[in-house]
Amino acid sequence: SLNRKYDLSVLTGDRAEGLQRLKKWFPGCRDARSDLSPADKLEAIDLLRADGKPVMMLGDGLNDAGALRHADVGIAVTEDIQAFSPACDGILKAENLALLPKFLKFSRLTTKVVLLSFTISLLYNVIGISIAASGKLSPLIAAILMPLSSVSVLLVSVLATRLAGKMAGLKTR
Repeated sequence: SLNRKYDLSVLTGDRAEGLQRLKKWFPGCRDARSDLSPADKLEAIDLLRADGKPVMMLGDGLNDAGALRHADVGIAVTEDIQAFSPACDGILKAENLALLPKFLKFSRLTTKVVLLSFTISLLYNVIGISIAASGKLSPLIAAILMPLSSVSVLLVSVLATRLAGKMAGLKTR
């Protein structure tokens, strides 16, 4: 399902047999190469960036640490999240790799939640300050409304984030 939205490449330090196993996970990838060194992976990231594309790197070994750090988003994939923590943006348990499309959808939706929260806060404050500055609002009422604005933005954010999780197909508690 990632192929529909993203250009995928499989770049591995493994031999050709390992590449064939990885291609089963990522069918239809635009580029698939094996026997790559860590420097080769850095170069591949730079080439993608030269095309103006942001790069997310998934890596499962210490030889991927440089590429994970160099990519716009680096995700380490590991069996044991306690034992492997290179410089990266996130760590994904290998058993959850199939959930990656849902996580990416959730990330896009929650970015919209943040923008919605900022918009609500901005509107609330512009309207509130305008009314208060015109003298139509007593200081006592203004003092009561300010914490309510924070609570309302927090409530909208929590509810919208839960909704985003459901829309992305993730189980929420």
